[in-house]
Amino acid sequence: MQPDIEWFRNARYGLFIHYGLYSLLERGEWVLNREAIPFPQYARLAEQFTAKKFDADELLWRAKQWGMRYAILTCKHHDGFCLYDSKLTDFTTTKTACKRDLVGEFVAACRKHGLRIALYHSLNDWTHEPNSIDALERGGECYQAFIDFSRICPCAKSMNAW
Repeated sequence: MQPDIEWFRNARYGLFIHYGLYSLLERGEWVLNREAIPFPQYARLAEQFTAKKFDADELLWRAKQWGMRYAILTCKHHDGFCLYDSKLTDFTTTKTACKRDLVGEFVAACRKHGLRIALYHSLNDWTHEPNSIDALERGGECYQAFIDFSRICPCAKSMNAW
């Protein structure tokens, strides 16, 4: 078994933060899909999403005090909104009202407080065509286009830099 998987199994207690535009609606991370909200309407949430109360240092200090050993942050969910900067899209916290790299803040705070870091990055992106459903259901060119898009994701390449 790989050592990191073994470590995770033994860690047993950690923090998983689902955070993004959907947080403003307070109905879960699948709200765009489940309520069939028109994407242009949903995307306007990016101009309201300031993350004013997001204090990674305070949050992860508390997690450490409560005995947690790791923390996971959703850095991009299926809605396509990135909590980091991206060259592929302007639909990010750094290029909208927030003007912050929340993933960078999260990683820095995890390191400061000695917590293991994990990032949840959805390859499925309801804002990009073809998405993973297209790739699975239609195959062929859709599959390859989805794989190619996934390979150029800046989040995957920049994780090692943090």
